[in-house]
Amino acid sequence: VFPVVLSILVITCPCALSLATPVAIAASTASLISKGMLITKAHIIEGLSQVSHIVFDKTGTLTRGIFSINKVYINNKKYKNIFNIIANLELKVEHPISNSFYTKKKIISKIDSFKYIPNKGIEGIINNKYFRIGKYSFVSNMWKKRFFIKKTNISDWILFGSQDEPLAMFKLNDTLRKTAKKTIKILDLLNINIHLLTGDNNSSANKISKELGIKNINFNYSIEEKMNYIKKLQKKNKVVLMVGDGINDTLALGVSQVSISMGEGTNLAKIASDAVLLNNNLNMIPTTIIHSYKTKKIIIQNITWSLLYNILVLPLSVFGYIAPYFAVLGMSFSSLLVLINSLRLYKIMKIK
Repeated sequence: VFPVVLSILVITCPCALSLATPVAIAASTASLISKGMLITKAHIIEGLSQVSHIVFDKTGTLTRGIFSINKVYINNKKYKNIFNIIANLELKVEHPISNSFYTKKKIISKIDSFKYIPNKGIEGIINNKYFRIGKYSFVSNMWKKRFFIKKTNISDWILFGSQDEPLAMFKLNDTLRKTAKKTIKILDLLNINIHLLTGDNNSSANKISKELGIKNINFNYSIEEKMNYIKKLQKKNKVVLMVGDGINDTLALGVSQVSISMGEGTNLAKIASDAVLLNNNLNMIPTTIIHSYKTKKIIIQNITWSLLYNILVLPLSVFGYIAPYFAVLGMSFSSLLVLINSLRLYKIMKIK
Protein backbone atom coordinates (compact mmCIF):
# COMPACT_ATOMS: atom_id res chain seq x y z
CA VAL A 1 0.00 0.00 0.00
CA PHE A 2 2.79 2.41 0.91
CA PRO A 3 4.49 2.21 -2.55
CA VAL A 4 1.11 2.89 -4.20
CA VAL A 5 0.43 5.92 -1.97
CA LEU A 6 3.97 7.20 -2.54
CA SER A 7 3.56 6.86 -6.34
CA ILE A 8 0.24 8.73 -6.22
CA LEU A 9 1.77 11.56 -4.18
CA VAL A 10 4.70 11.91 -6.58
CA ILE A 11 2.56 11.83 -9.73
CA THR A 12 -0.02 14.30 -8.43
CA CYS A 13 2.69 16.79 -7.53
CA PRO A 14 1.92 19.66 -9.95
CA CYS A 15 5.54 20.51 -10.76
CA ALA A 16 5.13 20.64 -14.54
CA LEU A 17 1.81 22.44 -14.26
CA SER A 18 3.23 25.07 -11.92
CA LEU A 19 6.17 25.61 -14.28
CA ALA A 20 4.04 25.79 -17.45
CA THR A 21 3.33 29.54 -17.41
CA PRO A 22 6.18 31.23 -15.44
CA VAL A 23 8.97 29.44 -17.32
CA ALA A 24 7.44 30.38 -20.69
CA ILE A 25 6.99 34.01 -19.57
CA ALA A 26 10.57 34.15 -18.25
CA ALA A 27 12.02 32.72 -21.49
CA SER A 28 9.90 35.07 -23.60
CA THR A 29 10.85 38.12 -21.53
CA ALA A 30 14.56 37.26 -21.64
CA SER A 31 14.50 36.84 -25.43
CA LEU A 32 12.72 40.17 -25.93
CA ILE A 33 15.15 42.01 -23.67
CA SER A 34 18.05 40.64 -25.71
CA LYS A 35 16.50 42.23 -28.81
CA GLY A 36 15.92 45.64 -27.24
CA MET A 37 12.45 45.41 -25.70
CA LEU A 38 12.75 45.88 -21.94
CA ILE A 39 9.71 44.34 -20.20
CA THR A 40 8.99 46.10 -16.91
CA LYS A 41 5.58 44.60 -16.02
CA ALA A 42 4.66 40.92 -16.16
CA HIS A 43 1.21 41.22 -17.72
CA ILE A 44 2.47 42.65 -21.01
CA ILE A 45 3.00 39.30 -22.76
CA GLU A 46 -0.59 38.23 -22.17
CA GLY A 47 -1.89 41.72 -22.95
CA LEU A 48 -0.05 41.98 -26.28
CA SER A 49 -1.54 38.70 -27.49
CA GLN A 50 -5.01 40.27 -27.14
CA VAL A 51 -4.32 43.74 -28.61
CA SER A 52 -6.90 44.91 -31.13
CA HIS A 53 -5.99 48.61 -31.39
CA ILE A 54 -2.64 50.42 -31.34
CA VAL A 55 -2.47 54.14 -30.62
CA PHE A 56 0.73 55.91 -31.68
CA ASP A 57 1.98 59.30 -30.61
CA LYS A 58 3.63 61.21 -33.47
CA THR A 59 6.59 63.33 -32.40
CA GLY A 60 9.46 61.23 -31.06
CA THR A 61 7.56 57.99 -31.67
CA LEU A 62 6.70 57.63 -35.35
CA THR A 63 9.10 60.48 -36.10
CA ARG A 64 12.69 60.76 -34.92
CA GLY A 65 11.95 63.75 -32.71
CA ILE A 66 15.14 65.45 -33.89
CA PHE A 67 14.04 68.90 -35.02
CA SER A 68 15.90 71.38 -37.15
CA ILE A 69 14.84 74.96 -37.70
CA ASN A 70 13.77 75.19 -41.32
CA LYS A 71 12.51 78.77 -41.49
CA VAL A 72 12.85 81.80 -39.23
CA TYR A 73 10.79 84.97 -39.30
CA ILE A 74 11.96 87.77 -37.01
CA ASN A 75 9.23 90.27 -36.27
CA ASN A 76 11.15 92.62 -34.01
CA LYS A 77 14.89 93.00 -34.65
CA LYS A 78 15.55 95.05 -31.52
CA TYR A 79 15.80 91.73 -29.66
CA LYS A 80 19.20 90.64 -31.00
CA ASN A 81 19.49 87.81 -28.47
CA ILE A 82 16.19 86.09 -29.32
CA PHE A 83 17.72 82.61 -29.52
CA ASN A 84 19.43 83.04 -26.18
CA ILE A 85 16.20 84.12 -24.52
CA ILE A 86 14.44 81.08 -26.00
CA ALA A 87 17.32 78.86 -24.88
CA ASN A 88 16.71 80.00 -21.31
CA LEU A 89 13.05 79.03 -21.56
CA GLU A 90 13.57 75.73 -23.36
CA LEU A 91 16.46 74.44 -21.24
CA LYS A 92 14.27 72.97 -18.50
CA VAL A 93 11.81 71.27 -20.85
CA GLU A 94 12.08 67.56 -21.62
CA HIS A 95 10.69 67.79 -25.16
CA PRO A 96 12.35 67.06 -28.54
CA ILE A 97 11.50 70.54 -29.88
CA SER A 98 13.53 72.15 -27.09
CA ASN A 99 16.78 70.67 -28.39
CA SER A 100 16.55 72.63 -31.64
CA PHE A 101 16.63 75.92 -29.71
CA TYR A 102 19.06 75.55 -26.82
CA THR A 103 21.74 73.48 -28.57
CA LYS A 104 24.97 75.54 -28.78
CA LYS A 105 23.31 78.46 -26.97
CA LYS A 106 24.61 79.86 -23.71
CA ILE A 107 22.48 80.73 -20.74
CA ILE A 108 22.86 84.47 -20.37
CA SER A 109 20.04 85.38 -18.01
CA LYS A 110 18.48 84.11 -14.86
CA ILE A 111 14.87 82.96 -15.19
CA ASP A 112 12.73 84.67 -12.57
CA SER A 113 9.67 82.52 -13.34
CA PHE A 114 9.09 79.46 -15.49
CA LYS A 115 6.15 77.23 -16.42
CA TYR A 116 5.73 74.49 -19.02
CA ILE A 117 2.20 73.82 -20.24
CA PRO A 118 2.13 70.47 -22.12
CA ASN A 119 0.76 70.64 -25.65
CA LYS A 120 0.72 74.45 -25.53
CA GLY A 121 4.11 75.95 -24.77
CA ILE A 122 6.31 77.68 -22.22
CA GLU A 123 5.97 80.93 -20.32
CA GLY A 124 8.55 82.67 -18.19
CA ILE A 125 9.90 85.93 -16.83
CA ILE A 126 13.45 86.94 -17.74
CA ASN A 127 14.87 90.28 -16.52
CA ASN A 128 11.37 91.34 -15.47
CA LYS A 129 10.06 90.74 -19.00
CA TYR A 130 7.29 88.20 -19.62
CA PHE A 131 7.73 85.81 -22.59
CA ARG A 132 5.86 82.93 -24.18
CA ILE A 133 6.81 80.40 -26.84
CA GLY A 134 4.65 77.67 -28.32
CA LYS A 135 1.46 77.31 -30.32
CA TYR A 136 -0.04 80.41 -31.88
CA SER A 137 -3.25 80.16 -29.85
CA PHE A 138 -1.29 79.94 -26.59
CA VAL A 139 1.15 82.79 -27.27
CA SER A 140 -1.30 85.20 -28.92
CA ASN A 141 -3.72 84.77 -26.02
CA MET A 142 -1.62 87.12 -23.84
CA TRP A 143 -2.12 90.13 -26.11
CA LYS A 144 -5.15 92.37 -25.87
CA LYS A 145 -4.27 93.91 -29.22
CA ARG A 146 -4.46 91.73 -32.34
CA PHE A 147 -1.29 91.60 -34.40
CA PHE A 148 -1.32 90.86 -38.11
CA ILE A 149 1.10 88.05 -38.93
CA LYS A 150 1.93 87.41 -42.59
CA LYS A 151 1.61 83.63 -42.54
CA THR A 152 -1.17 81.56 -44.07
CA ASN A 153 -0.73 78.26 -42.21
CA ILE A 154 -0.09 79.82 -38.83
CA SER A 155 -0.64 76.49 -37.05
CA ASP A 156 2.51 75.10 -38.70
CA TRP A 157 4.68 77.68 -36.96
CA ILE A 158 5.99 78.11 -33.42
CA LEU A 159 5.39 81.62 -32.16
CA PHE A 160 7.61 83.51 -29.72
CA GLY A 161 6.58 86.78 -28.14
CA SER A 162 6.91 89.15 -25.23
CA GLN A 163 4.06 90.52 -23.16
CA ASP A 164 3.86 93.41 -25.64
CA GLU A 165 4.21 91.91 -29.11
CA PRO A 166 5.18 88.93 -31.32
CA LEU A 167 8.95 88.69 -31.70
CA ALA A 168 9.65 85.71 -33.95
CA MET A 169 8.23 82.63 -35.66
CA PHE A 170 9.89 79.32 -36.43
CA LYS A 171 9.07 76.43 -38.72
CA LEU A 172 10.65 73.13 -37.72
CA ASN A 173 11.44 69.96 -39.64
CA ASP A 174 11.11 66.43 -38.28
CA THR A 175 11.51 63.16 -40.18
CA LEU A 176 9.93 59.72 -39.96
CA ARG A 177 11.80 56.89 -38.34
CA LYS A 178 13.24 54.55 -40.99
CA THR A 179 11.27 51.59 -39.64
CA ALA A 180 7.92 53.39 -39.32
CA LYS A 181 6.44 52.46 -42.73
CA LYS A 182 7.29 48.77 -42.43
CA THR A 183 5.98 48.65 -38.87
CA ILE A 184 2.59 50.06 -39.87
CA LYS A 185 2.40 47.70 -42.85
CA ILE A 186 3.04 44.61 -40.68
CA LEU A 187 0.54 45.74 -38.05
CA ASP A 188 -2.06 46.11 -40.83
CA LEU A 189 -1.33 42.52 -41.88
CA LEU A 190 -1.94 41.44 -38.28
CA ASN A 191 -5.43 43.04 -38.53
CA ILE A 192 -4.70 45.53 -35.77
CA ASN A 193 -6.42 48.91 -35.96
CA ILE A 194 -3.92 51.78 -35.96
CA HIS A 195 -4.58 55.27 -34.57
CA LEU A 196 -2.48 58.43 -34.68
CA LEU A 197 -2.94 60.56 -31.56
CA THR A 198 -0.94 63.77 -31.42
CA GLY A 199 -0.93 67.17 -29.81
CA ASP A 200 0.38 68.69 -33.04
CA ASN A 201 -1.66 70.55 -35.62
CA ASN A 202 -3.83 69.25 -38.45
CA SER A 203 -1.38 69.69 -41.34
CA SER A 204 1.47 68.01 -39.46
CA ALA A 205 -0.72 65.03 -38.50
CA ASN A 206 -2.13 64.66 -42.02
CA LYS A 207 1.32 64.70 -43.58
CA ILE A 208 2.54 61.83 -41.40
CA SER A 209 -0.69 59.83 -41.74
CA LYS A 210 -0.55 60.02 -45.54
CA GLU A 211 3.06 58.84 -45.60
CA LEU A 212 2.24 55.88 -43.35
CA GLY A 213 -1.29 55.13 -44.54
CA ILE A 214 -2.95 55.64 -41.14
CA LYS A 215 -6.68 56.35 -41.43
CA ASN A 216 -7.57 57.16 -37.81
CA ILE A 217 -6.03 60.62 -37.29
CA ASN A 218 -6.47 62.74 -34.16
CA PHE A 219 -4.68 66.06 -33.70
CA ASN A 220 -4.44 68.97 -31.22
CA TYR A 221 -5.09 66.55 -28.34
CA SER A 222 -4.19 67.54 -24.78
CA ILE A 223 -2.94 65.10 -22.11
CA GLU A 224 -6.45 64.55 -20.78
CA GLU A 225 -7.96 64.19 -24.25
CA LYS A 226 -5.43 61.49 -25.12
CA MET A 227 -6.35 59.60 -21.97
CA ASN A 228 -10.08 59.96 -22.66
CA TYR A 229 -9.58 58.72 -26.22
CA ILE A 230 -8.04 55.51 -24.87
CA LYS A 231 -10.89 55.11 -22.38
CA LYS A 232 -13.49 55.47 -25.15
CA LEU A 233 -11.89 52.61 -27.05
CA GLN A 234 -11.80 50.51 -23.89
CA LYS A 235 -15.51 51.12 -23.28
CA LYS A 236 -16.09 49.47 -26.65
CA ASN A 237 -14.25 46.39 -25.29
CA LYS A 238 -11.11 47.11 -27.30
CA VAL A 239 -7.70 46.04 -25.99
CA VAL A 240 -5.43 49.04 -26.54
CA LEU A 241 -1.66 49.28 -26.88
CA MET A 242 -0.37 52.84 -26.47
CA VAL A 243 3.05 53.77 -27.84
CA GLY A 244 4.49 57.14 -26.82
CA ASP A 245 7.53 59.00 -25.60
CA GLY A 246 6.63 62.27 -23.90
CA ILE A 247 5.16 63.82 -20.78
CA ASN A 248 1.91 64.45 -22.66
CA ASP A 249 1.60 60.68 -23.24
CA THR A 250 1.95 59.58 -19.62
CA LEU A 251 -1.77 59.45 -18.73
CA ALA A 252 -2.61 57.59 -21.94
CA LEU A 253 0.25 55.14 -21.31
CA GLY A 254 -1.01 54.61 -17.77
CA VAL A 255 -4.65 53.80 -18.63
CA SER A 256 -3.94 51.54 -21.64
CA GLN A 257 -4.11 47.77 -21.10
CA VAL A 258 -0.61 47.60 -22.56
CA SER A 259 1.87 50.42 -23.15
CA ILE A 260 5.33 50.85 -24.66
CA SER A 261 7.56 53.91 -24.39
CA MET A 262 10.51 54.83 -26.58
CA GLY A 263 14.04 54.51 -25.20
CA GLU A 264 14.70 58.13 -26.16
CA GLY A 265 11.53 59.24 -24.38
CA THR A 266 11.12 61.08 -21.09
CA ASN A 267 11.63 59.34 -17.76
CA LEU A 268 7.96 59.89 -16.84
CA ALA A 269 6.84 58.08 -19.98
CA LYS A 270 9.13 55.14 -19.22
CA ILE A 271 7.81 54.88 -15.66
CA ALA A 272 4.19 54.97 -16.85
CA SER A 273 4.67 52.25 -19.49
CA ASP A 274 4.81 48.45 -19.31
CA ALA A 275 7.83 48.13 -21.60
CA VAL A 276 10.61 50.34 -22.97
CA LEU A 277 11.84 50.06 -26.56
CA LEU A 278 15.53 50.53 -25.81
CA ASN A 279 16.79 50.50 -29.40
CA ASN A 280 13.93 52.72 -30.70
CA ASN A 281 13.41 50.26 -33.56
CA LEU A 282 9.65 50.34 -34.23
CA ASN A 283 9.85 46.95 -35.96
CA MET A 284 10.23 45.43 -32.50
CA ILE A 285 6.57 46.30 -31.77
CA PRO A 286 5.04 43.86 -34.32
CA THR A 287 7.86 41.43 -33.51
CA THR A 288 6.90 41.54 -29.82
CA ILE A 289 3.22 41.07 -30.64
CA ILE A 290 3.96 38.05 -32.84
CA HIS A 291 6.22 36.72 -30.09
CA SER A 292 3.36 37.09 -27.59
CA TYR A 293 1.19 34.90 -29.85
CA LYS A 294 3.92 32.26 -29.82
CA THR A 295 4.32 32.55 -26.04
CA LYS A 296 0.59 32.02 -25.51
CA LYS A 297 0.73 28.95 -27.75
CA ILE A 298 3.69 27.53 -25.80
CA ILE A 299 1.89 28.09 -22.48
CA ILE A 300 -1.19 26.23 -23.76
CA GLN A 301 1.04 23.36 -24.92
CA ASN A 302 2.77 23.22 -21.52
CA ILE A 303 -0.50 23.19 -19.57
CA THR A 304 -2.05 20.61 -21.92
CA TRP A 305 0.93 18.27 -21.59
CA SER A 306 1.03 18.65 -17.78
CA LEU A 307 -2.67 17.87 -17.39
CA LEU A 308 -2.60 14.95 -19.84
CA TYR A 309 0.39 13.45 -18.05
CA ASN A 310 -1.38 13.55 -14.68
CA ILE A 311 -4.71 12.31 -16.10
CA LEU A 312 -3.12 9.36 -17.94
CA VAL A 313 -0.59 8.26 -15.33
CA LEU A 314 -2.61 8.74 -12.14
CA PRO A 315 -5.00 5.77 -12.73
CA LEU A 316 -2.02 3.51 -13.42
CA SER A 317 -0.39 4.49 -10.13
CA VAL A 318 -3.67 3.94 -8.24
CA PHE A 319 -3.77 0.32 -9.43
CA GLY A 320 -0.12 -0.21 -8.56
CA TYR A 321 1.27 -0.40 -12.09
CA ILE A 322 3.84 2.36 -11.50
CA ALA A 323 6.62 2.00 -8.95
CA PRO A 324 7.66 5.08 -6.93
CA TYR A 325 11.00 5.43 -8.73
CA PHE A 326 9.21 5.36 -12.12
CA ALA A 327 6.84 8.03 -10.81
CA VAL A 328 9.83 10.20 -9.86
CA LEU A 329 11.37 9.72 -13.33
CA GLY A 330 8.03 10.51 -14.98
CA MET A 331 7.54 13.67 -12.93
CA SER A 332 11.09 14.83 -13.73
CA PHE A 333 10.63 14.07 -17.43
CA SER A 334 7.34 16.00 -17.49
CA SER A 335 8.93 19.08 -15.89
CA LEU A 336 11.96 18.83 -18.19
CA LEU A 337 9.70 18.65 -21.24
CA VAL A 338 7.89 21.81 -20.15
CA LEU A 339 11.23 23.56 -19.63
CA ILE A 340 12.62 22.53 -23.04
CA ASN A 341 9.41 23.53 -24.78
CA SER A 342 9.54 26.97 -23.11
CA LEU A 343 13.18 27.48 -24.12
CA ARG A 344 12.03 27.49 -27.75
CA LEU A 345 10.93 31.05 -27.05
CA TYR A 346 14.56 32.14 -26.99
CA LYS A 347 14.48 31.86 -30.77
CA ILE A 348 12.81 35.11 -31.72
CA MET A 349 12.21 36.25 -35.28
CA LYS A 350 13.30 39.88 -35.49
CA ILE A 351 11.85 41.95 -38.33
CA LYS A 352 14.65 43.97 -39.94
